[in-house]
Amino acid sequence: MGSTLAFTGISPEVFARLKQKLAGQGIDLPSTNSGVIGGSGIKAEYTWDGSENLSVAILNKPIFLPMSVVTSGIQSTIKECGGASS
Repeated sequence: MGSTLAFTGISPEVFARLKQKLAGQGIDLPSTNSGVIGGSGIKAEYTWDGSENLSVAILNKPIFLPMSVVTSGIQSTIKECGGASS
């Protein structure tokens, strides 16, 4: 499907805020450095180095939902939690 996003400034505190924010949206972000998450028809794989860098690869999304909407939503959520696009 294919879009990978990279983020910086993802400290353990930012990751914890992200986990809490996603939980409020019904999305479980495991407390592991990598895994697969999903919700609302969107499925993504993430990898976090445990200190600074996070990558998110979109694996699946509803066909009617533009990729730009998905990536924008992810970027906004991570920015709200204290991270930044790299």
